[in-house]
Amino acid sequence: MKSILPVLPILLTLFASSAGATDRTHTPMPDDVIVLGALHAMHETESSFDYESLREIISSFDPDLMVLEVKPTELAKLSDTRGRPEYPEVLWPMLSSYEGTVVAMEPDGDLYNELTGAASQAFGDLTARSENDWDALNSHNAATKAVLQAYWTNIARTQDSTTAALATGFYEAQVALAGDTYAKAQTRWEAFMSEEAKNAVLSHSNKRVLVLGSYKNRHILEAAIRDVADERLVSADSWIRENW
Repeated sequence: MKSILPVLPILLTLFASSAGATDRTHTPMPDDVIVLGALHAMHETESSFDYESLREIISSFDPDLMVLEVKPTELAKLSDTRGRPEYPEVLWPMLSSYEGTVVAMEPDGDLYNELTGAASQAFGDLTARSENDWDALNSHNAATKAVLQAYWTNIARTQDSTTAALATGFYEAQVALAGDTYAKAQTRWEAFMSEEAKNAVLSHSNKRVLVLGSYKNRHILEAAIRDVADERLVSADSWIRENW
């Protein structure tokens, strides 16, 4: 691994068969940018997009720069990433031989503590207010994941507008029940990551860049990159359909 860059101080979030691999129609251009959404723990149960698929897609895109949904302290130590098992399972082993640059885009330090504390408080208040509402939100979460996994009959669908809409629907349910405190914290979190991703892309204008978010926020990060580098942006949905 050539270099690891810390988060910038900005204020303000082998699925292919052997036959398929030989039929790829699109070789990434030297300055392409793709925003890919990982599935977190669902990689372990989603046969259409397992850990090996994630590894193969990243390798095939062959980025010069990877922008990752981790804290800089996690990246520096290649430590465990709670809720994002794709990092110890896939990304950290890949970095042992990776020669490009890696950037972490999550908040860290005081800002991380502030935003996660606010979100935790909002959900704690929700539980205290109404156990029924908390149970309803958990049921909604489970149902959303079940619908997504029924819909994900191929990898491309994990990156498309339907997945984005379903993920947004659950986020809106969280806001409806947990309230403004949660909404403000989440908005600041996503805005921070978006700014980090944009800055990384803009400062590597002649490099091929992979931004790795999740199925929950991929559309947000992609919209941010579209604002500053629309001509370089490659649709993850389309690129995967062409190549797998």
